[in-house]
Formats: sequence, structure tokens, C-alpha cells
Amino acid sequence: MLNLNLKLPSKRETNGNDSLSASDLISGKQSRNNIPILIMGTLGFQALNLLLLFALVCGVFAIALKPAPTLVQTVDGKPLRVTAKENRSREPETIKRFVKDIVALMFSMTGTLPPENFDQARLPKPDAGVTIGSKNLKIATASFQAGFALSEDFRRPFLESLADITPQELFAGTRQDPTKPPTQVVPVIKLISEPSQVQSGLWKVNVVANLILFNGKDQLGQDVIPFNKEITLRAVEAPQNLTGNTPLERTIFGIRQAGLEILAIKDIR
Repeated sequence: MLNLNLKLPSKRETNGNDSLSASDLISGKQSRNNIPILIMGTLGFQALNLLLLFALVCGVFAIALKPAPTLVQTVDGKPLRVTAKENRSREPETIKRFVKDIVALMFSMTGTLPPENFDQARLPKPDAGVTIGSKNLKIATASFQAGFALSEDFRRPFLESLADITPQELFAGTRQDPTKPPTQVVPVIKLISEPSQVQSGLWKVNVVANLILFNGKDQLGQDVIPFNKEITLRAVEAPQNLTGNTPLERTIFGIRQAGLEILAIKDIR
């Protein structure tokens, strides 16, 4: 039989050192146990974490239940009523106003520049036009500006087609007889239908209008071209900040501010 003679540590040896050696483990010496302290500290930290998480959840619920602000103020002090909308959502009145403004600007061919202030409205400046395409034809500056409401792939072919029907004698320096008033075109919009939503962020609108031609000295506008079109448009990201301060940049910014662009203009079926 194997006899193990284990010597018990004396009280002096036990109290002298808290560290354990291999011989101490064999002899049964015990150290101070820190595990309960560690467990209590962990529980305290978790309790504090739960308390902070509960406060955060209460704050989130308080914000979610708080009514959204409906009154905002612009930099010039003008108050506006607003409502929260989905990113690709547009009000029907916003769509109709956008279409009306673009059609009016696109087909206004008067031989003068769009006024930027009161003085230019009182004394309009002559329009030199903007050359479009390889045919060296021009379109009105207003039509060129309205073209930025069209999608990238639709703008160029549409403006080239518009140049074919634009009276070239409108523009300064192109009139053969300066004493003869040029042919002018003025759109008269009669009806804009309610927008028909095709899918999310995509609509179709019918426009019934007349393009009145004033030929030379004929100021009664007896020549009328019907303009009955179906316009397809979609929601796009509206620009947030004006990057430049030129007249063209300000005009483009104002046109794109509605967050809409035109994809197609077709005859009404």
C-alpha cells in the first residue's frame, strides 16, 4: 500500500504569502477567491447598461410619437406649411404646375430673352438664340432653358426637332428685313389633366393647348397649331444647393427644384 505523508502547512506559512506554488497545491494550500467580486461587478455593469438602453428606447419613442413640424421658415422669413412624404412621391398639383411652367417656357418664342428682373421685363432684351444640332438652326433661349427639365437621353433629339419648327427670323442678326416684325409663337394652355400614376415615381399627364402664331404684322394670331400631347415624367432627386450664380445656373436650379423630369412627349392617343 502506498503511503502519502503530507505535511500540513503551518499558520505562519499560510499567512505569509498569498501566491501558490506547486508544492502548495499538493499540500492543499488555498488562496483568496476573487470570482464573486468579478461576478458582482459584471452584474452591476449589465444593470447600468440596461438602464441606459431603457432610457434610449424611451427617447426614441418620445421622438416617434411627437408630431412632425408642419411649419418651416425660409431664409427670407416666409413661412411655409410642409408635410412628410415618401422620397418618390409628388403632389398632383406639383406635377401639374411643373408641366404647365415647362410647356409655357418651352414654346414661348417671342424673340426676347426671359426677364430676370423688373427692368428686363419693362425693356426686354433681344434674343440671340442657341444653336442646336448640325443644321446650324437656333432655338429660343427660353426653350433651351426649359430643355433642362427633360431627361438626358430625350433632351437632344427633342430640341433638334424643336429647332426645325422654330422661326429663325426671331433672333437678332438673322432677319432679312429688320423693319418687318418676326413670326412669334405663344403657347396658350387650355387643359392639364390629373396625373395618372403608372408606377411609383412615374406619371403621365395630358396637355391640351394651342400654339398661336403671330405672322409679321398680324397681331391677332389667326394661325393656331394644336398642341395635344401626352407627357411622361418621373421623380428625380432635387438639387439641394445652388452651385453657381450665373443666370443660366439659377434658371436650371429653379427648373430642377421640383424634383421632376420629362421622359417623353407624344401625341394623345
